Amino acid sequence: MKYSNLYMNYNQKKIYEKYANTEYKSNKKLKAKIVDNAIILPAKIDESDLPKLWAIGGVVDSNDNFVEESNSRYLFGGYYEFNYDYVNEIDEEVVFFGPFVKHWGHFICDQISRLWFILDNPKKYKIAYCGWNWYQGSSDLSDNYLELFKLLGIDENQLINVQNPTRFKKVIIPEFSFIPENFYSEEFEKLTETIVKNVNVNIKKYPDNIYYSRMKLNNSKDKEIGEDKIIKYFVKRNYKILSPEELTLSEQIFYLNHAKKICMTSGSISHNIMFCKNDNNIIILNKTDMINGYQMVIDHISKSKIIYIDIYKKIFSVLFGMGPFLLYVTKYLQQWGGKEKKSKGITLKDYKWYFNRYFEIYKNPNNKRLLKSQNMSMKKKKI
Repeated sequence: MKYSNLYMNYNQKKIYEKYANTEYKSNKKLKAKIVDNAIILPAKIDESDLPKLWAIGGVVDSNDNFVEESNSRYLFGGYYEFNYDYVNEIDEEVVFFGPFVKHWGHFICDQISRLWFILDNPKKYKIAYCGWNWYQGSSDLSDNYLELFKLLGIDENQLINVQNPTRFKKVIIPEFSFIPENFYSEEFEKLTETIVKNVNVNIKKYPDNIYYSRMKLNNSKDKEIGEDKIIKYFVKRNYKILSPEELTLSEQIFYLNHAKKICMTSGSISHNIMFCKNDNNIIILNKTDMINGYQMVIDHISKSKIIYIDIYKKIFSVLFGMGPFLLYVTKYLQQWGGKEKKSKGITLKDYKWYFNRYFEIYKNPNNKRLLKSQNMSMKKKKI
């Protein structure tokens, strides 16, 4: 693939060009492991010295051996002691989905890619998942997460949220069809194509130019400042502002495939372009200089022409998912869309917010540990 344009410094361009020239599509034939009389262990917090990011749990065979195929890389998976006297029994063949956490980017990248297995007959199997509430209330699939399953032809009554150790007649563990920073397969493409094909919404009129805003998200004010300035810049250029959290998944996918130009900041929102099947223009606004390995693979899946623009001021290294991020109308944005004489730059108030948030987030020892680990990982990706 080739990016339509890159509005960033020379060194960053070289890195993006490297990933643009990387072949991510795999022709490997995917398989599924079948385990008879297997027990699925629900998600449980990992208290080890090198914990999984989300939880431990997964599939245990009839000989009490943990089935490694039920691991989800560094995120989820691992054996723990349990009482066989309290194991539930369900006489069903199930497809193992793995963990479910309410984080959209991880959901569509790290969690759904086992579902290629059901595409030929989506009503045939029950789907067993390990709901992990991540301190966010119910662990059941709901809202847009549930809608995605329905777009694949899976009914709600086919879903089993494993909250206690449960033995099934047979557990089928499909291989991943997408592994961030590594590969995607033909099966994953088919998965996204099926979702897009089954979208059915009654939208007669839609804007040519759309800007997807994060400002109405509950946690956006904790992570970033300055998007209001970016929005004003795009409004003057005839972009309609939409908030994804106010749209159904089907509506979001409809707009992604019908608008001529769609702009969004990097992160979970931009991961949605895996559902873009037309050659429209996608503008991704970088909030950081860090390379998002998830997005690099997704860019190859999308059929769109992709432009990247840097809109950030870097002061310290920060975590992808936590920030804080300092955004403003940069010279790179003005190179793309034209000069903005009256646009405010970074104010003293912005800087004060940034420093307060940074020290509040990273005084947490765990966050400091995660940041150190992330920085080491990012260094390996540099040219």
